[in-house]
Amino acid sequence: MQIFSKVIKEKERVYSPLASLSPLSDILYLDLETTGLSAHHNRIFLIGCAYHTSSGWTITQWFDDTGEGESDILNSFLIFAKPFGTFVHYNGSRFDIPFLVRRIEADRLNNVIANKKSVDLYRMIRPYKKILSLENYQQQTIERYMGTGRTESRSGAELVELYHQYLQDPRPDLSAPIIAHNEADVRGLIGITPVIGMQGVFTACLLCTKAGADYYTGVDGARHEELILECRMQDVPYAGEILKKPVSATADGCYMTANGADVNIKVPIYREEMKYFYANFRDYYYLPGRDEALHKSIAGFIDKEKREQAKAENCYTRKKGSFLPEWALFREPFFKRSYRDKDAFFEFSDEMKKDRSFFSDYATYIYRHIVGRLGVPAPKANTAAQMPDDD
Repeated sequence: MQIFSKVIKEKERVYSPLASLSPLSDILYLDLETTGLSAHHNRIFLIGCAYHTSSGWTITQWFDDTGEGESDILNSFLIFAKPFGTFVHYNGSRFDIPFLVRRIEADRLNNVIANKKSVDLYRMIRPYKKILSLENYQQQTIERYMGTGRTESRSGAELVELYHQYLQDPRPDLSAPIIAHNEADVRGLIGITPVIGMQGVFTACLLCTKAGADYYTGVDGARHEELILECRMQDVPYAGEILKKPVSATADGCYMTANGADVNIKVPIYREEMKYFYANFRDYYYLPGRDEALHKSIAGFIDKEKREQAKAENCYTRKKGSFLPEWALFREPFFKRSYRDKDAFFEFSDEMKKDRSFFSDYATYIYRHIVGRLGVPAPKANTAAQMPDDD
């Protein structure tokens, strides 16, 4: 068994949301190298971990240099890891942790990791693959996005082959790339740690700093109007550490782009006639000559030949004005173009145009709607109601 340890001085700065997981002294980054994917038929030949000290981040590795020392490296690692309460890893919930537990059992060692808290960075990044335009979920892909500066790029299969070569001919020039790969993986875990704040970025409340309207020519060649909102994320001071590249997305005619903590929102403004549908249509008469519905307490005085019992489809009043789209209920009353239309709108009133808090709330609503269409989980505190049925 060989044990390697070094301080990574350039990683002294601690990513701020990391402390939300556990006390810093409680966190242990973990990465395994194994001879195969089956914990029943293969074994662990290298364990790498990182932990924080007053000198910065320190990496320690346990290497089975004989091919017969798995029990030794496991036992030494378990003694070392006992004081740490939280393991941080990448896809370890599916592979590293179950593999480690199975090999501990196979070697009949004391399983001191049974009650450790497990933090899987893979599961934290997974919901954001589409919006980040990532080609896959591999750790090295995430590292490229986060800009960790990693240059080592061997695959797991290449590493296993190299390890078997080393066992046949135990030369330092064969073991060095193996140790370096594992060290790069552990360094990479530290480098991609900001993904733990990804949900905070994509569910952030926005503060509108500037609002305005502009015109554009649509694909139909017609002139359209849009609301433009320039915003900043609130209470996400680390956004620039997460969004290393500008992110853009569109949904339901709305558009957003986020660059660090800065977010721009564009929403179409519809200047037309909309209809407000009354839910209790049985209490209304429809007046064909006026193309609107009136409550029976009023319309009861109108000649019978000029009125008819309202139906859900024609129990409405019409209104001309400026409208903005909504899906989950944002503002009431909501309007539609027709009863069966799935699109809903609220009137963009003059009072709203003077209300900065309205623009901030609506920007947040649109931002979350767009990213939600791309699979981003809604914030736990989100209490947005669903659009009620009209009937």
